[in-house]
Order: sequence, then C-alpha cells, then structure tokens
Amino acid sequence: MRAVIVGAGVAGLAAAHRLARAGAEVVVLEASERIGGMVAPLTIAGKVIDGGAEAYARRLGVADELCATLGLEVAAPTGGPHIRWSATRSWPGADGVLGIPAGPDDPALTSALDGTDLATALAEPGLGDEIGAGAATVGELVTARLGRAVTDRLVAPVTRTVYRMEPDQMPLAQFAPGLRGPGSLYAKVAAARGSRSAVAQPIGGLIRLVEALASDIRGNGGKIRLGARVTGIGRDATVTAAGGDRLEADRAILACPARPAVELLGGLGITASAPATGTSLNAVLALEPEPLAGAPVGSGVMLGQPIPGLGARALTYYSAKWPWSRGGVELIRLSYAPDANPTREQALADARLLLGCENLVLRDHALVRWPSVPRVLPAAERAGLLESLPTNIKVAGAWVAGNGIEAAIASGLEAAA
Repeated sequence: MRAVIVGAGVAGLAAAHRLARAGAEVVVLEASERIGGMVAPLTIAGKVIDGGAEAYARRLGVADELCATLGLEVAAPTGGPHIRWSATRSWPGADGVLGIPAGPDDPALTSALDGTDLATALAEPGLGDEIGAGAATVGELVTARLGRAVTDRLVAPVTRTVYRMEPDQMPLAQFAPGLRGPGSLYAKVAAARGSRSAVAQPIGGLIRLVEALASDIRGNGGKIRLGARVTGIGRDATVTAAGGDRLEADRAILACPARPAVELLGGLGITASAPATGTSLNAVLALEPEPLAGAPVGSGVMLGQPIPGLGARALTYYSAKWPWSRGGVELIRLSYAPDANPTREQALADARLLLGCENLVLRDHALVRWPSVPRVLPAAERAGLLESLPTNIKVAGAWVAGNGIEAAIASGLEAAA
C-alpha cells in the first residue's frame, strides 16, 4: 500500500510510523522546514529543551506505548505545583485531580484553609452519599462536598491555568466523569488519580519523541520531505505538491493544521470549517542555581487570584519538574496573556514574585510565541466531517481530535489503522 501523509506534526508522524511499520510505502509532506508541529526545540544557556509542548497525558496510554515501542525511557514530573495567593502567601497544590484533594490528610487543606473552611473540608467523609450527587459542574460538586473555599483556593487556580475556565463552567461529564454520582468525593478522586502520574515526558523532552518517530519512519523505508506544500488532493488519494509533483497513493492522511486541511477538502467538495486558533506566549529564563536553593515552589506556581504588579499567569519550574535538564542553570518558564510583550526585566520581576526569591541572577532569556495554537471542532461538526470523507482519505490532528500530544498521537494512529 502507498500512503501520503500531509503534515509532519506529532499526529502525522504517528500515522506514518504505524503505516511504515506495517510495510506501506510512506511519504510525509511537510510545508515548513522542520518536523514536530507544536513540539520544537529551544536552545537556552547552552541547553536544548522543549520550546513548545513539554509533556503528554497518560489517560489513554497510547503515548506511553509509543515511547516504549521506540525505546524511549519516560519519566513522571518531579514535585507538584504551588499556588501563589499574594506576594507574601503561597501553599502547595492538592495531590489529586483538577486540584481536588484525594483525602482529608492532604497538606494543601491545612495550608490553604483555616477555621470553619478547614472544618467543612475535613468533615466530607461523614457527609451523606446523596450530597452533590446531582452536581453538573466541577465547581458545583466541590462546593457541595468540600466547601466553597476549596473550590476557590485549590481548584480554581488549576482550572484557570490549565483550561482557562472557572470550575463552575466545567461540565463533570466532560472533564471528570468518574467523579459524578453519589458518594465521597475524596474516595472518587483517589480512585481516579490512580497510582501513576497524570503526565509524563521522554527523558530529554518531547523533542526526543519527534526525533525517534522520524528515525523510525526512515528506518522502515518511509520518506519525509520538508518545504513540500500540498496544493491539491483527489478522491483517488492522489496528492499534488507545489511545483506540480503528483504522488499517487492508496491512502492520504491530512494531518496538517485546520486551515490548509479545510482548503484541500474543499477541492473535493467537502465543506468543513477551520476553528479559530489561539496564541501562546512564554518567557523562558535561565537562572543562576544558588539563589533558588530551597525555594518552596515545587514544579511551578499557579495564581490563586490577581496580584498587583504581576504580569505572568503562571510559572513552570522546568528544571525541577524534569531533573534531566538540570546542571549549571535553573530553567523557568513563565506564561503570559497572548497580547503581552514582557521585557527581560518584567519577566525577571515576575519570577522573583512567584518564586518568593528576590536575588535571582539571570543568565539567559528567550521569548517564545506560538501564534496559531489549534482549537478543536465542535463534536457535531467533527462527526459530520468524518462521515463525509472517502474511505481512502483520513484527517488527524488537534483540530479534529482535541489538543494535547496524547490526542494527536491517538488520532494519527487511528487514521493509519
């Protein structure tokens, strides 16, 4: 079988990997001059780390399986995040799900709460099973079982940072279906959390996964062409590249961003809409390690509420979270609003506030802006699109499968099945 994959992001590479290992003649066409999509290297202070996505979720298990197949050793993140409530007060985040503790003995409760708020949270195991059983959102459930203070001080910082949503806006059916129904919330969170981390990363970063996929594809006879923009696709899966190069195929997989995919599908008479994209902005700092010794921030810092003078939205302590990257400098990633333009001085000031460390010494600095972060099609539109495709043409990637490396891998593997 001959297969052409349009796009060399994670979804396209996963599809090409599966097809090449199955014996297909595989060609990957990538319009840009690099592979990886939202996974890209960043060199700072002589170190190469992830400049884009840095970890994958483990909910489906497909990313772990793929790394094992490729011989990549993976690691869970070290430490947990802290929540910065003010310039002078912070506490550890809960060890649970979506910022919800997995038991009354979680230190986050006694650090973040006091008085009647703490008493309410500690009394949860003795509540009747029916309390919160009909809750529709994360916020409604947590407030019913643990009290509003837990929702505001432990859960909201996580949901705002990760999902840009308030807990009361997050349907349980979509974000935490295992927490629905009667019974203790602590017990359900403990069961949902399981015994392993929610995310992981190949040692050396997600960039190692991209490199390993490309090597595996080529090792199994596949080809990856860069600077190869696709201009057309036929219902027989023939793909035309810029310059008139035609590749006949038995299967074509569109694993490129939404806009070019929609344009190519339009040439087949298939109507689809391209979801609006977002912008991601991060400042990465390389700092002298000595001033940070013992800084109580774990793997990063999330905001509990707005703090005057602070420009950053959150902080990831990259070299503490992923210890392989340590040595010589400490690496910090600060996230900002899309329209921000933080200077070195602003980023350093934000890091000082969030870390609670005034004498930071900057060694290197990089501003990383992703102008086209994909968003997913609504479920009904996605279902209609998939039904309209010829059997020999598939689509994959974030705009049809959802954001995240695990979703991208799963969609690519499914398209190649």
